[in-house]
Amino acid sequence: MNKLEAVLLQLCSSLKDEYKHAIAIRQGTSVIRVPFEQILYLEVINRKIYLHKKEESFPFYGKLDELEPALPDTFFRCHRSYIVNFDHVQHYKKEEIWLDNEHAVPLSRRRYQAFGLAFMYYLKKRGDVF
Repeated sequence: MNKLEAVLLQLCSSLKDEYKHAIAIRQGTSVIRVPFEQILYLEVINRKIYLHKKEESFPFYGKLDELEPALPDTFFRCHRSYIVNFDHVQHYKKEEIWLDNEHAVPLSRRRYQAFGLAFMYYLKKRGDVF
C-alpha cells in the first residue's frame, strides 16, 4: 500500500467516526447535521423538539423517548421535557441547571439525585474532580 492510499484510508476512517458523533435532524425538506458537542440541551414544546446550540435553536418533530437512546452518555434526561449535555453544564441546584449560555433548565425533583450522581461520575471521568 502506498503512502497516499494509507493517508486517504485514515481520512475516510476519521470522517466515519466524526459522523457517529452527530445528530441529523429534518426541518421541512432539509436535513441539518449537528455535532453532539455543540448541543447544549434538547427541549420539548408543543410536541416539537427544540435542539439548542449556543447561538441558535432548531425545531423538529420527534419524541425525546425515541431520541434519548441514540445520544451519548454525556446527555442526561433531567426533566420529562429536557435533556442536557453535561459538557455545557456550569452548575446546578435543587430545581435548576445552568448552562454555558446562561440559560437555566428545570431539574425535576424525581431526577435530582440521579442527576447529581451522573454529573459527578461525568466530572470524575473527565478528571475534573479529585
